[in-house]
Amino acid sequence: MANMTSRFFPIDRFARAIPSERLVGLLWAGDTGDAAKSVPFSNRMYIGHINLAKSFNGAGEYFVKLIEALQEIGVQQHVLVRNVELAKRLDLVENVAVGPVVRSAITASCLMPVVDIVHIHDALDGQAGLLLTLTRSIPFVLTHDGGASANGPLAKSVYRRAAGFIYQGDADAARHLRIYRHAIDNWRTVASS
Repeated sequence: MANMTSRFFPIDRFARAIPSERLVGLLWAGDTGDAAKSVPFSNRMYIGHINLAKSFNGAGEYFVKLIEALQEIGVQQHVLVRNVELAKRLDLVENVAVGPVVRSAITASCLMPVVDIVHIHDALDGQAGLLLTLTRSIPFVLTHDGGASANGPLAKSVYRRAAGFIYQGDADAARHLRIYRHAIDNWRTVASS
């Protein structure tokens, strides 16, 4: 059978039926060869990113730098963005799957492949994380700018269901990995009890 993985949309990720708890110690489908063997086991997680910002500004540059930093330490990533310029810029980063440009949180939640955790890069896009958590049991972490938080019932639900928070401006990829790993471990502990 022909390889159905494309640079923009890895279709084989949707077909994966093995629960992630059973994949401990195994490589993901795309991690084969010498490159995968050189990646430490703790970095072998599949992270989804959702950024529905309309403009490509300073926050967009920070986003690109984070994706590049995580890629340099061997983290497999899938990115869904709204801004076409940002999608083109991220397409230049090696080994990062850039999905189709999305316009809404609902579309983003539908097109996100099976990942270990999703990083929502704006509190206003938290509905995508909430949908992924409620419908597909995928935990999410939320970038928080330190300002006012949950005002309405939907925003309160997003903040309550978030598995972790990353403060805007924190560019340390190793710290992000620790937060992702901690959120995944907590999610599995709660789910198994």
